Amino acid sequence: MISVMAYYEDRDTLEEREQAVRYRTRQYGSNRRWVLKALREVPYSIARELDGIRERDARRRTEADEWSMLEIVGFLRDSEREDTAAARAILRRNGAVIAERRAHYGPLDGAYDRDDVEGLLGEYWELREELVWLLRDREDEWERVGEHPYRGAVTLDRLVHEVNERDLDVLWRLQRVRDALGIARRRRRE
Repeated sequence: MISVMAYYEDRDTLEEREQAVRYRTRQYGSNRRWVLKALREVPYSIARELDGIRERDARRRTEADEWSMLEIVGFLRDSEREDTAAARAILRRNGAVIAERRAHYGPLDGAYDRDDVEGLLGEYWELREELVWLLRDREDEWERVGEHPYRGAVTLDRLVHEVNERDLDVLWRLQRVRDALGIARRRRRE
C-alpha cells in the first residue's frame, strides 16, 4: 500500500481529507523529489476512487460538481496529454513554444460521450508513466522554459507543480462526486 496516499484515505470526513491535502501540499510542494513521487503515486489514488463505480454512475452529474466522474477522468487524460507534450517540448529545446491548455473544453463539448471510464483511466495511466520517465533524473533541467501564447515564459518546474495541483484537484472532485452519489468506498485490505 502506498503510505503517502494512505494518509489521505484514512481521513473520515471530506473536511479532514481537504485539510490533509492542503497540509501535505504546503509541507512538501516545493520539493522536486516529492513532486515526482506524488506524480508516480496519485494514479493509484485516482484508480481507487473509481474502484467499484458502475459506468451508469460515472456518467451522472451531481450537485457537488458540474462534471460527471467520466468527464473528470476525460479532462484528466486530455490534460495529461497536453502537459506531457509541453514537458517533452521544453526538454527538447529551451524556449520551445508550448500550446495553450484546452482540456477543460472537453467536458463542455460532450467529448467523452462514447468513452468509458476504464479506457480513459488506462490512457491517463500510460501518459503519466511517460511523463514520469521523461522527468526522471532530469531535475537539473527543470529551470528550462517554454513559451506559452498567453502566459509567456513557463518553467518546467512550474508546469510540473501545476500537474501536481491538478491531480489533487481531480482527486478532490472525484471524492466529492462519489460522496454525492452515495457510493461507499471499498475497504482496503491490510
